[in-house]
Amino acid sequence: MTAVRPLILVGTRPEAIKLAPVIAECSRHPREIDAEVCLTGQHRGLLTPFVDYFDIPVHHDLKAIRSRQNLSDLTARMLKRITKLLEEVKPDCVVGQGDTTTVMAGALAAFYLQIPFVHVEAGLRTYDPTQPWPEELNRRLVSVAASLHCAPTPLAAEQLRAERVAAERIHVTGNTVVDALLETVRCSRP
Repeated sequence: MTAVRPLILVGTRPEAIKLAPVIAECSRHPREIDAEVCLTGQHRGLLTPFVDYFDIPVHHDLKAIRSRQNLSDLTARMLKRITKLLEEVKPDCVVGQGDTTTVMAGALAAFYLQIPFVHVEAGLRTYDPTQPWPEELNRRLVSVAASLHCAPTPLAAEQLRAERVAAERIHVTGNTVVDALLETVRCSRP
C-alpha cells in the first residue's frame, strides 16, 4: 500500500491552530499518510509561536510576505510560489483550512494543476462578499475549486448542498479548533 501524500498549507495563526490536530493525526499514521507542511508566510510573526507550540513540522517555507504589500501582490506571489511547489512536490492532494489568502491561492493553484483540494472548515457563509472582507469571497472561491469539503457543522454542509456541491464531496467533521483546545488542555494538566 502506498501512503497518501497530502501537502498541508499553513499561512496564518488560525490555520496553525486549526490544522495542528490534522497534522498530528497524519503523523500518527506514517504508513498510510506521508504529509508535508508548507508555510506560506502570510502572517510570519503571528504564526511562528504557534508552529513552535504545536510542534508542527515544516517541510517548505515560501516566505511570501513583504512589508507594505497590497493584497493583490501577496495573492500573486503566493499563487506563483504555491504552483511551483506543487509542480515540484506533486502531492496527491492539497489541504487548506478556512478563508485566508493562503487557502484561496492554494485552492486555485491546485485547481489549475488538477490536484484535489481538501477544504477544512468548508461551508461557512455570511452571503455578503464584503463581510468579512476578503474572507467571505475567499470561502466562496475555494468552494468552487475544492474536491472535498470538510464542514464543521451540519449547517455548513447544508449551505454547501444549497450551492449544488455534491453531497458525496461534503463531510461533517466538526471544528478542529475544538480538537486543538482539548489537546492544549490535556497537555497543560499536571
